[in-house]
Amino acid sequence: TLSLHDALPILNDGTERYQLRTSPWLYTRLYFIDRKVIFGTAGSDGYLYCINAEDGSVNWSVFLKNGCAYLDFYHDCVIVGDFEKKIKQISIDTGDVIQEIDVGGEVVGDIKVYGDAVYTVAWGNSEKPIRLVKVGLGAKRVICI
Repeated sequence: TLSLHDALPILNDGTERYQLRTSPWLYTRLYFIDRKVIFGTAGSDGYLYCINAEDGSVNWSVFLKNGCAYLDFYHDCVIVGDFEKKIKQISIDTGDVIQEIDVGGEVVGDIKVYGDAVYTVAWGNSEKPIRLVKVGLGAKRVICI
């Protein structure tokens, strides 16, 4: 992750550097990683974006149903969840989806990576309550806690 000190040459004088049209709402904070800015947008046309921090060009974007509100990082990947009931592991370099894991409910809570596992909250219904879910990375297994 780029420190604020490293990002300052990019943002140093307060002038507008570039513009980027996205969906209407920024859903996450901005993450600076190796001269890239990674962030999620909201709404039915929500995406996870990776842009060049110096010129604003889009390196890649990945559509996420109803937007990208929750994310965390695992080695050289972004871990996201959305209303397709899946946790997705996405390469920071290429934007390729490395794996998708069905958690049986819309991801409606923050995503936290701890060790080789992802913890999040999956939406419930009359058959399954809202639940804390643990997903093992590298192994397609879901454990409800």
